[in-house]
This record gives sequence, structure tokens and C-alpha cells, in this order.
Amino acid sequence: MKILFITSILVVFLFSCKKEVQPALQDLDCSCAKEVSADFMMEETYAYGYEWETRIDTDTIYYNKNVVFTALEENAEYTWLIGSEIISEKTVARYFNQSLAGQTIPIKLIVKKKPNLICFPEDDGIDTLEKNLYISSEDWTNVYDYPNYRFEGTFRMKEKNATDSIDITVYLMPNDEMGVDGLDFPQRFIFVNALGTNEIKNAGVLSINYREFYYDSGQGPDEFFRWNLNGIWELKFRGLHYLGEKK
Repeated sequence: MKILFITSILVVFLFSCKKEVQPALQDLDCSCAKEVSADFMMEETYAYGYEWETRIDTDTIYYNKNVVFTALEENAEYTWLIGSEIISEKTVARYFNQSLAGQTIPIKLIVKKKPNLICFPEDDGIDTLEKNLYISSEDWTNVYDYPNYRFEGTFRMKEKNATDSIDITVYLMPNDEMGVDGLDFPQRFIFVNALGTNEIKNAGVLSINYREFYYDSGQGPDEFFRWNLNGIWELKFRGLHYLGEKK
């Protein structure tokens, strides 16, 4: 009888422990959890490492430009395969000169990290991703001479806080055509009808990447015209912020 009594106590104790642990597992929130990922950004840069550096995530760059590759997974083991190079850093920067113009460079990243097996029991903690970086044959120093340049034309855009869209016409012109001399960077970025009028608005370009222009219209340094990877055109100009598409 004593043996049976002790056994009964043990059974009750084990079941009571199980009841305490199980709700904790059921209540675990996995909504913000993610599997180990090798996703990364490829950012073309202007003036890499300087105070006025600008970057944009891209799949295409001008030649003679730097690109910063950054893994999005934190606190992991990283293996980059860039050409014949093998690099083990979270962030890598490389310069692509004119000899690579017109070429597509595969960029591969392998990430290893202890997985979250509670939320993702089948995650082995290893992920691999390869993206292609195209080196354009365009020279970023003379984009003002290109006919039908992608940043020129008419764009249907809507100000972020507005309900109605407007047509914004954009074209580029060198400074010498405007009679402006003596500048270190001898070009201008010109907006026509940028504020819904026929008035010409101009701005001096500060930096150029394949998918964006940074400029200064006198209303602050954070002004740009950008073609995002999702296909949306984005314009910040004289305190206004527009989103839209090219017509």
C-alpha cells in the first residue's frame, strides 16, 4: 500500500509539472520571429566614407562606383562569394571600375546562425542567397548628355498627404546652358511643373547614383529624385514629398 501511495504522488506531480510548462509553449509569440535569412542589400554609393555619402539599394550601378553589401541577419556567421573572393564580414564594400561595364556580377551570401527551433523546428540555421549586380555601361559624369534619359520625362505623382495626383515634368541641363559658371560640379537638375504650375524650378545636383539624384534647392540637404527597386518613383522637393510612376 505504501508503494502504491508513493507512486500515485509521483504521477500527480509529473502531470502537474506538465500543465505548468505547456501553457508557456502555447503562449509563445512567434509573430515577430523569422527563420535564418541570407537576404542582403546592395547599395551603390556616392562619396563612399565621406560626410556627404549617399546610398541606395539597387540591382544596377554606374561603372567606377562603390557598392556596399550588407547582410540583414544580425549576429551570424557570414560568407560572401564575390567573384573569386571569399569574405567573412557582415558588411563588404567593393569598387567596380570601367573594365566591368556591361557585365553582370553574381553576389552570393551564405549565413549560418543558431536557429529558433521553438518557432521554426525545421530551420537548419543555414541560408544562401545569390543576387545579380549589373554594371551599367553609362558614365555617371555625363548623364546630362543622354537622350531620353530615365530621369527625364513626365511623371504622374501624388503628394504624400494629398488626394489628387499631378503631372510633374523633369529634364536635365548642364550649367553652361544656363549661364552658370565656376562650379565644381558643372550640372543642374531642372524640374518643370514640379509644384503644379508652369514655373520652372531648378536645383543643383549634389550626388548621382544609378537610381537616384541628391540635390539642393535651398530647402535642406535631404532632397532627392529616386527610382526605387519596387518601381515607385519618389521625389522630395522644396519641402514636399511625392510618390508615383513614369507615364
